[in-house]
Amino acid sequence: AHPEAPRPAAARGFADKVVVKADLVVRVPDEVDFSQAAPAMDAARTSYRALVTFGRVEAGQNVGIIGFGGLGSLGAQIAKELGANVYVAEINEKVWDDAKDLGVAGVSKDIRDFEDRGLDVIVDFAGFGTTTASAVDAIKHGGRIVQIGLAREEATLSMQQVILKEITIVGAANGEKSEAEEVLRLMAGGNIASKIVPITFEQIPEYVDKLAKGEVPGRAVAIL
Repeated sequence: AHPEAPRPAAARGFADKVVVKADLVVRVPDEVDFSQAAPAMDAARTSYRALVTFGRVEAGQNVGIIGFGGLGSLGAQIAKELGANVYVAEINEKVWDDAKDLGVAGVSKDIRDFEDRGLDVIVDFAGFGTTTASAVDAIKHGGRIVQIGLAREEATLSMQQVILKEITIVGAANGEKSEAEEVLRLMAGGNIASKIVPITFEQIPEYVDKLAKGEVPGRAVAIL
C-alpha cells in the first residue's frame, strides 16, 4: 500500500512495515507460508509452550486437550506431531468433525469421559474453572495439568484429588523466541496449520469487530 494512502481509524494500529531489533527476528522456513507464520508467532508458539515447555509431552503419551478453538486445535496438532495420543474435550459439537479429521483418538464434551485412558498430560485451553476441575478429575495419578486458558480468573479445585493423585498443575503464557523457532520447525513438516481467513488490509476494522463478536472461524490474516 502507498505510505500516503489514508487508513480507516480502526486500522491505524496496524502497519505495512515495522522496525524490529535484529536479535528478535525469527527465520521462517521455506516450507511455511507467511500466512501461516503470522498466527504461528502468537497462537502456535503459545500452544507449543503449553504442550512442550510446560506439558513435557512425549511420544506415546495420552494427552487431553480442553477447548478446540484456535489455540486448542494447534495444541492437538502439535501433540500429534510429537507422537502423542490426543483426546479432545469441546462443548461445541460443530467443530468435532474438524478434530476427528486430525485423527485424534477421541472427542467429547467433557475431558472426564477419557478418565479411563490414563491421561498423562491435560492442557486446559478453555479456562472456565469447571474445565480445570474436570481436568483434576480426569488426569491419571502423577499426571500433569497445564493451565493456559483464562476465561475465568478463579477456579475451585478438589485439593484432596490434587494431593492423593499427586498432580502437578502449572501455568503457561505466551512464549519465547526459541519456542517460535521450534514450532516453525515442526510446521515445516506440513502437519500443523491454523485455519486461515485471508482478508485485505482495508478489511481489518471489519474483522476486528467480527473477532469481538466471535464471528471469525479461524485466524484472520491480512494479505498485502
